[in-house]
Amino acid sequence: MARIAEAARIPGSQPPQLRVSGQNLTLDLEHPRVGYVQESRIAFEVPLQGNRRDIPVDKFQILVLVGKETRLVENVTLRLRESFRVKLVAKVEAGEARMDFTVVDPKFAPMITAMTGNFNVSVLFIPVDATFTRTRTDWQRVKSFDERLKVKLGPLQFLDF
Repeated sequence: MARIAEAARIPGSQPPQLRVSGQNLTLDLEHPRVGYVQESRIAFEVPLQGNRRDIPVDKFQILVLVGKETRLVENVTLRLRESFRVKLVAKVEAGEARMDFTVVDPKFAPMITAMTGNFNVSVLFIPVDATFTRTRTDWQRVKSFDERLKVKLGPLQFLDF
């Protein structure tokens, strides 16, 4: 968490954000709280910051599961603590979204390998249930532009005019 917070403080970089109902909410990585501790993992509760009144940030809970030994993110869970209304037309009643991370290449940060979620919403008093599952299994390393060019620098030479 400290490395992520430090990266978010670099000038010109934006802190991580979550998009809810068309509005960006900022993750407050400076003030995480320890949710619970297991044998090999620590769960941090990360608060949300928002400036809009129609999105009650206090009704969302974000848990980030970090490995004690590896100090890498293993899982991120977004839960709805209690229901709330959106513009008097829709009511978000319950919901949870989960992202699982796995180290694909030890030289790089963990990648999202699975996303699942389930939300219950009522629109004009009509209940709507939404469930999604996405899994990534096929990984391929893409070379950056600098790695594609195999240029060897030779001795410095000047042109005579």
